[in-house]
Amino acid sequence: MNSEAANGPAYLGILVTAKRGSGAPFSSRAFYRRLDAAARSRGFATYVFAPEWIDWERKQIRGYAYDESSGEWTRGRFPFPRVVYDRAFFRTKAELDRHRALLRRLTAERGVELLGLCLGGKLEVHRLLAKDPETAALLPATARYTGPGALARWLRERGEAVLKPNGSSHGRGVFRLRRIGPDAYEARGRTRANRPAAYRFGSLNALLRWVDRRLVADSRFLVQAYLTLTANDGAPYDIRALVQKDGEGRWRLTGAAARVGAVGGLTSNLHGGGTSREAADFLLEQFGEAEAERILESIRAASMAVPRVLERWHGPLLELGIDFGVDRRGRVWLLEVNSKPGRMSFARLHDQSVRIAAVTSPIRYARYVLDRQLGGQINEFDGKQDSFYEKNG
Repeated sequence: MNSEAANGPAYLGILVTAKRGSGAPFSSRAFYRRLDAAARSRGFATYVFAPEWIDWERKQIRGYAYDESSGEWTRGRFPFPRVVYDRAFFRTKAELDRHRALLRRLTAERGVELLGLCLGGKLEVHRLLAKDPETAALLPATARYTGPGALARWLRERGEAVLKPNGSSHGRGVFRLRRIGPDAYEARGRTRANRPAAYRFGSLNALLRWVDRRLVADSRFLVQAYLTLTANDGAPYDIRALVQKDGEGRWRLTGAAARVGAVGGLTSNLHGGGTSREAADFLLEQFGEAEAERILESIRAASMAVPRVLERWHGPLLELGIDFGVDRRGRVWLLEVNSKPGRMSFARLHDQSVRIAAVTSPIRYARYVLDRQLGGQINEFDGKQDSFYEKNG
């Protein structure tokens, strides 16, 4: 157990990816400011840190804490936190492997407890969900991209496919491949820079060469069955469900939002220009009252099944963003699971309780973990931040 600061405040460390730029060197500062406010109201302190800011020899971390009086993030030196909320992101398997090694070191050497273990790529998550009949039944046909030959067989048998990067987010790099004529093929989707793109090819071999040399290159991709997941007006959409552990360690469905893309587009992700709607209202418009309620109940049940299955095979989790597709027959499909979900879909909804819970649930669970560690004897944070860290240290 981490005991250096046993008589000081109980810290929650927010682990992030460092970045260059003006101000504090990390993204999502508004979100972390809200987390800090929620933590203060529950008697403990937070700070933000990146892996490269850890000083293992001095047993301290150079991080950033939010100073309410100045409205700024201030750098300081901190003891190792008791618990860590992992919000670091990575682009490659090598980065993921290094990150997991860091987490193992934090837990083994410093006694830090993680609120949840980050999931791997899409293929790993698909493999875990396929182990249980309840979640396996919701999965579209999916395979790892192994080369032009296997993709050619897939396209000849099915006529179209979706190609996704194993580790990307926000719809980046996702393309729909399909045959559009006797000797014509099309790839339509979004680039790695999240810009819409469409290409045409005069033969299957030309498409396969583009995929293997230009799109896939040295990255891991998966091939997935194309599903028609569009609204009545042709706009693509999905349902993002947010499930989180509460202040007693139990899984709860925080909310569900429909993410609606542009007509003719492939993805509905908000970073690609989509909009957010209340899931119940949107499904009511698409399917009518009885069918919409049936679909919502299927999504609720699946949202509770997914964390149960993943924790059985993967280990403890804190929160999940689960993306569901609904085809024109009303069948629910499980498209993707993210253990580090964004809040944008819910920040745009009118339901204030959902917006608040989306931010505060990790803090309520952190307090639950701290209480369990310390027997409820937290030396509560009094709001005078300067007494807990050395500014500009």
